[in-house]
Amino acid sequence: MASLTLSKIIKRYGKMEVIHGVDLEVADGEFVVLVGPSGCGKSTLLRIIAGLEEVNEGEVYIGGQRMNEVDPAKRGVAMVFQSYALYPHMSVADNMGFGLRMAGRPKQEIRERVARAADILQLTPYLKRRPKELSGGQKQRVAIGRAIVREPEIFLFDEPLSNLDAELRVQMRIELSKLHSGLQTTMIYVTHDQVEAMTLAEKIVVLNDGKVEQIGSPRDLYSRPANLFVAGFIGSPRMNFLKVKVVEDRLGEITIESDDFLGGTLTIPSHSQAQLAAGSEATLGIRPEHIKVVPQAAGKGLLTIEVVEMLGESTYVHGLTPANNRLTIGLRGFNDLRHADSVGYDFDLENVHLFDSTEQAV
Repeated sequence: MASLTLSKIIKRYGKMEVIHGVDLEVADGEFVVLVGPSGCGKSTLLRIIAGLEEVNEGEVYIGGQRMNEVDPAKRGVAMVFQSYALYPHMSVADNMGFGLRMAGRPKQEIRERVARAADILQLTPYLKRRPKELSGGQKQRVAIGRAIVREPEIFLFDEPLSNLDAELRVQMRIELSKLHSGLQTTMIYVTHDQVEAMTLAEKIVVLNDGKVEQIGSPRDLYSRPANLFVAGFIGSPRMNFLKVKVVEDRLGEITIESDDFLGGTLTIPSHSQAQLAAGSEATLGIRPEHIKVVPQAAGKGLLTIEVVEMLGESTYVHGLTPANNRLTIGLRGFNDLRHADSVGYDFDLENVHLFDSTEQAV
């Protein structure tokens, strides 16, 4: 196992800067997920850790040792890519042991390491098969096994589940969690899928346009997003946002106004030391699962339903507010709501999020 430190990492391609001074600390044995939209720099950052990309500025430390000029093969890392990259003419055992053979390791050691990795990944019955005889999930496990046999100090995963179907992705998420629990090795995992991030990570790093927006546990990012971007990216379906105006900011509570509120105003709790100016613009965020449908006169607002999605264990109601804002409500089980129905909605004031005009959480 090894820790990882990225200090003020800057990466440029020509004159274009794509990574803007990223700092990151990863502890020994930690499972960290880098998440963000396509093009945010997460795979580039992973390749920098692996030594496949050079940094223009900043330092990379693995296990306390500076790695900027160290060859990728000597960094003590193993990378699992999006594509399986298996040799079609080789058996599973030969694919898993190929890197060790190239490194000149003894045959007995290779057999022992491959057998141990196959046992961990439940691949022992398939060691003599070739890749064409395997399912997608089995191929991905072989690719992971090829990394395990190297006994790296850090595992790097670059969107390894994106080529699998939905059911296999769920299964492989469970397998990866069990793998980390068993090996207790540092793992850094890249994905654009926030569900993968929330279910796998001990710590999530949210990236956007080459910058770190927030670092924290899944619970921290879900409950206390630092800004509008993180609030909209973490959570499925995404958080609802309503444009509001600040009426008054007193110690411990803020009064806001919007045409979406019955009565025009709403007073919400505030835990911020910063004071918002009266008349300033703000954004109110409410997660779909924190909203409930109530009789029209009993709610904080009204919704005209456009679409009802019934998924069995939950129902998502999508509609428009009087101020023409889109709102999604997450309900348990089935219900009788239909297109064009007008309903009231309510929510607990402790579950709302307020963001100022600079999109930072208040």
